Amino acid sequence: MIREVLKNGEITDHRLALKLIKESAHHQGMISGYTHNFYKYPACYSPIFPRTIIQAFTKPGDLILDPFLGGGTTAIESSLLGRTCYGFDINPIATFVAKFKTLKLTDNHITQIDQFFYSLNLSKRISLPIFDVPEKIKNVDPELVNFLAFLKASVKKLNDETVRHFVMGVILREAKYLADNPNREFDQESFIQDLISDYDEFIKALLLYQGEVNLVGKNYQVKSKAVINNVSSSSKKGLQLLAKTKDKFKLIVTSPPYPGKHILYNKWQPDGRKETYLPQWLIDSDTYESENHYLLGGRSTSGQNKYFESISEIYGSLRPHLYNTGLLVQMVAFSDRAEQLPRFLKSMNEAGFTEIKNISDSFDRRIWRKVPKPKWYNRTTARKCNEVVLFHRPK
Repeated sequence: MIREVLKNGEITDHRLALKLIKESAHHQGMISGYTHNFYKYPACYSPIFPRTIIQAFTKPGDLILDPFLGGGTTAIESSLLGRTCYGFDINPIATFVAKFKTLKLTDNHITQIDQFFYSLNLSKRISLPIFDVPEKIKNVDPELVNFLAFLKASVKKLNDETVRHFVMGVILREAKYLADNPNREFDQESFIQDLISDYDEFIKALLLYQGEVNLVGKNYQVKSKAVINNVSSSSKKGLQLLAKTKDKFKLIVTSPPYPGKHILYNKWQPDGRKETYLPQWLIDSDTYESENHYLLGGRSTSGQNKYFESISEIYGSLRPHLYNTGLLVQMVAFSDRAEQLPRFLKSMNEAGFTEIKNISDSFDRRIWRKVPKPKWYNRTTARKCNEVVLFHRPK
């Protein structure tokens, strides 16, 4: 059955396509290339995985959907391959980051960005007033928070939305790097120098990315882009946006939240264990939701029941927007495979999809892989968590 769907792709040798799919699923290298490393988003898969899936099951000009966009990996790879990707995520950090990674910069934008960081470098030794910050911003060095408040106020003075987004993206990335490294202390002058180094590197990466997108579009005579939406794909607004597309989707490729797993999509963890809402505040988001909101349910029994109901609802609402000959590919993990996998497959069946197996030579003919570099709280749990790649077709 999988060979029928492979006819939609640009890899004509189907044996080679299956071989590449298996290899891409097991790839555990660093997240790198183009703009992928602008921001380290939790639970990202390697860009090689969506790139291979996209090439195997679609052709240039096709539409692709990612209903759990995350850090924008699928959106970036889709546009680089001459496809248009519609990405949805309820996490404002995810959509901010995905837009940051796919910005289109003009010469005028770059001039304004240069001017901002040049001015910032001149002011690196100034003493700052004490800024007001929300009480939710805790567990972070107060001196760092105050300097970030200064930067945030400075960014708001910029007139161009793209320039503001880029500059704040650089600040967000460097602040997270500091938060993720408990042994690295904040120093205002060093922080500014790191920002300047980042911005120079990121402009080059964005120009390289956009040049490649334009070149691929010209070669295949197609227009490709990343359409990023900070709403659920199954919400009223999300479905309205999907209804406006001129064609149906050939492929859905994504990684939904993992049932019952502790993954902080909406917060940072300075010093490894403490939690802070600092990223939402930095990007000016007012959605201070709990962890469970972004996991489609919590780790309790009722939370997991909600999770599987949500999976059925979301994919059921997307089913009419996928070609009958299309494919849904997702990477997901289960802490209790014996109990959670059957429930997940049941939800997919209720949503109008049937599983395609016989792709791997594993015990159940599915592609399983070990989670690369798990966080400390996953390494210490009794139940280890492996990821699986699931293939589904519309019934």
